[in-house]
Amino acid sequence: MPLPFFQNVLIVPKLLYVTIFMAICSLYPFIPLFLEDNLGLTPDRIGIFLGCSPFVEFFSSAAWSSLADRYLLHKRILTFCTAGGALFMLALPILGPSVGFPVLLGSFLVCACLMGAVMPLVDAYVLGVLERIGNKAVYGQQRLFGTISCGLTGAIVGALIDTFHGVEISFFVYGVFISLFLILVSLIPASEFSPAHFSATKPSDQEQADFVIFQTPILLDTDNSDELSFTVAESGDESDVLVQPRSTTTHNMSTPRFATALFTLLTRPSFILFLLVTFLMGFGRAAASSFLFMYLESLGASRTLMGLTQLSGVLLEIFCFRISDHLLRTIGYRRMIFASQIALVIRASIYGWIGQALPPVASLVVEMLQGLTYALFWSGGAHFVTEVAPLDLQAATIGVYTGFYMGIGGGLGGIVGGAIYSAWGAPVLYQCIALLAAVSLFLYSGEDALTRCGWGWRYGRIVDEAEAR
Repeated sequence: MPLPFFQNVLIVPKLLYVTIFMAICSLYPFIPLFLEDNLGLTPDRIGIFLGCSPFVEFFSSAAWSSLADRYLLHKRILTFCTAGGALFMLALPILGPSVGFPVLLGSFLVCACLMGAVMPLVDAYVLGVLERIGNKAVYGQQRLFGTISCGLTGAIVGALIDTFHGVEISFFVYGVFISLFLILVSLIPASEFSPAHFSATKPSDQEQADFVIFQTPILLDTDNSDELSFTVAESGDESDVLVQPRSTTTHNMSTPRFATALFTLLTRPSFILFLLVTFLMGFGRAAASSFLFMYLESLGASRTLMGLTQLSGVLLEIFCFRISDHLLRTIGYRRMIFASQIALVIRASIYGWIGQALPPVASLVVEMLQGLTYALFWSGGAHFVTEVAPLDLQAATIGVYTGFYMGIGGGLGGIVGGAIYSAWGAPVLYQCIALLAAVSLFLYSGEDALTRCGWGWRYGRIVDEAEAR
């Protein structure tokens, strides 16, 4: 019986998250510094590196996950993609100085394509384990260990870079934790990754809900409920957001009406406005974070301080996710989104207008706003998209929301942000981010005006007609 003790106490899921998060967070935040200091790339080219990756990962994650589900090759694909992606990444410091930019970019995109499979397959495995024991509500508690490890790793690796006087040490740390992750995966039987295994072994006396995993996972609990609720179950991690939809008797629709209802929802002006706001927020957050370490380096910050800024942001992010249920019940999702937009405006304004006058250590406080921005916007936005969509459309709408925030917004934020940084410098970049965040705040505050224009009836009417038939 494979690893029975570990499975019973859920050590394996925790270790999976700890090792993969430590690998990612030991290297990825420092890649811009490596590309600039070691390879001599300009900020606009660094922006292309960082901006193309979200696009590739967003689409490759769906492709790899579909391939794994179709042929039941979850473990093999996870092992192949992790090892292959790590090899391409670890080749950068070896081949980087001797090859041209197109080869570097191609290698990085291949790495992004392969690594896009890792988190969805790990999430699917962990949720399968939790489904088998009948306790999916503790999913976020498992991933929380990875989130905390990410913040701690950033601080430790930053100190190591200062000690060894080179960003290359981060590649060594990355290799160590990726190896530990692969060893752990190799100890798990392939059958443990199969959905059929969990469906055959889950408790027979409990009705389990279906779930959908996205690149940033949301757990959709489809148990019948009198009204929609949005909770964070004892974890404080964004991945433990549980969306409990309204009763399926009032929202399920027949399959022929699915496409019509989805199209109507996506063409609803208020929803389009929200997607525009989501894009602007994703753009601003990605541009601000991608070039932060380069900006702090220009201000004289040590690598240790850079790592500590990552930790400070993660700590407040965890706290905000922890209390997101209370915030949703007390102030509502709209005020949460407003607060996240204001936090981004303040964060970018500080860096853009007074950042050069402040000591670098002030970034420890400023970066706490990054955790506030992400946690409040993600929680409030996820609540909104599941509020406006019936049960049959929730997976699709959350997928669209994720794509606009992480994929399109994140990708263009890196590319355009790098071009602005290269042409006018970091202060101008952050000033532009502050202005974009202010525009998104202005647009979202005008949502009520759009609703009063009479467009809101269209989606409800389609749903009502579909249910009547």
